[in-house]
Amino acid sequence: MKTWVRWLASAPIALLIIACVWSGACSTVVEQLRSFYFRKYYEHRHVEVHPWVPLGDTLYTLEYQDTYWPLLFGGAYGYDRMLTYVVLAEQQQQPVFDLQFVPLPIADPWVSVWKELDLGTPRDIISGPAWMCLGDERLLPVDLFLPEQYKENSSLRGMTALQQDGQTWGFPRWIEPAFFVGNRVLLERAGIDVQRVRDQGWSPEEFAEACTAMKEKRIAVGISDPVSLLVALCLAEGTTLLECSDKQLYMPLSVVSNTGATQQSELLCAFWEGEVGLYGPAGAGFLRYWRDRLSRLGKALARDVDPVILPLPTREGSPYLSTVNAVFAFVTPGERADRSRLAVEVARSLAEHTVPIIARQLMVVPARAMVDWKSGAVLPQEELSYLESLASIPVRPVTRFEAYRQLIAKDKIEACLRRVMARKMSVEKAAQEIVEILLENKKDRD
Repeated sequence: MKTWVRWLASAPIALLIIACVWSGACSTVVEQLRSFYFRKYYEHRHVEVHPWVPLGDTLYTLEYQDTYWPLLFGGAYGYDRMLTYVVLAEQQQQPVFDLQFVPLPIADPWVSVWKELDLGTPRDIISGPAWMCLGDERLLPVDLFLPEQYKENSSLRGMTALQQDGQTWGFPRWIEPAFFVGNRVLLERAGIDVQRVRDQGWSPEEFAEACTAMKEKRIAVGISDPVSLLVALCLAEGTTLLECSDKQLYMPLSVVSNTGATQQSELLCAFWEGEVGLYGPAGAGFLRYWRDRLSRLGKALARDVDPVILPLPTREGSPYLSTVNAVFAFVTPGERADRSRLAVEVARSLAEHTVPIIARQLMVVPARAMVDWKSGAVLPQEELSYLESLASIPVRPVTRFEAYRQLIAKDKIEACLRRVMARKMSVEKAAQEIVEILLENKKDRD
């Protein structure tokens, strides 16, 4: 009788074990059938790289090229240490690869990348501004590897900067919107409605009028990067700097000329001393400087300094001037599709898992809306939230070939703009000169 009772007591456990084994076997069979179906489906559609390409049993070695950001991780500086942590977590899902980090300089990283792209020997994975890689023929599209929640632009900022020819070419990490920093005290003294500008933005004409109002009150306008301002004004008019004719440049150049000339080297110090009403276009570097200043001085800023973030001049529906940092995967010459599949999946993991630490320390807006980067920040929460709203405005995609033409012409264009701002060159003459500079660079590239 006791044996019978023991058998009855153990029967449910045995059945549960059998059910679990059976369930596992069934799920394995279902997954194998599903994988087989998708492999045949994409093979029929001539898609070589997709999430169901079988991975081999050998160890893959992938090269990852990224800027060596000066970040604290685990109580010490070490961006490579953070990457090792991310890779170890990913290897639990894909225990078949080794990632070799190839550091890039913080200043002008695209120089090294473009040399390798021109030679046709890119690294497996590269991180950087979207315009650094977009348009290269060896880029791998990532649409099939995007999680469902990412396919809506509302949940992943910066997607528009990576979309071209109906496909997505990288995984966005963060966005650095360009902006002006205003001194609320001086702007209100000039009769400018700061809150209205923040809520509704300002058109190029309204921006020019505000500059005039400040100059009438002897309040300086500090233009730190006139080329970026010109690019933003061209976007507001529905075109780009590279596509503008000399006539189309008249209005943007008139706005730039209306800002007046200031000593470039003194702008930042003058802003914090309460002598500049509007400074910019600025970016994450200014935010880090602002944060460090508050950390050292607390709230002890100059009496007449009340910093506030303001948008660049735009028109309704026009794209915004932002830099989208993304992770890209490249086809390796002579390699099989399995290596390319792994490169895309590791790129996605790097884009997801490196952002929280980077965003908090570099003061950049994470692409994924659910990432918390504002907790514990020294800067006012209201300003960081406003920065997020600017980062959510769609960004126009820029290929590396467009970026190349603009970058090599930047110094000449800036010199031209400085002369216009100082009233040493007419708007008409400047427009003709800028068009000639860009056309000459296009011939050099071709």
